[in-house]
Amino acid sequence: LRPMISWFVRARGREVVAEHNTEATVLLPGTLSNETLTLSDPLPPGGCEIEVQVDFNDGRPVQAVRRMVDTDELAAMSASITPPAVIGQ
Repeated sequence: LRPMISWFVRARGREVVAEHNTEATVLLPGTLSNETLTLSDPLPPGGCEIEVQVDFNDGRPVQAVRRMVDTDELAAMSASITPPAVIGQ
């Protein structure tokens, strides 16, 4: 069985502005992965809380992490990132 990941983005007023459920990619021990989760709408200004819950389907409790994020700071960071060059152009 693959672990199930549920993630939620809540605005400062605690209303859910985005959520998604997906199966996780199964990796060998010691392997790292970087998966992108995309949002259909921009994050609200000021800040939000991101919560991720992972159910490993092994009978143990669901694992969860919550973090506060300053969305204004994220927008400034993403605006300064230069996309990689495409080979052959």
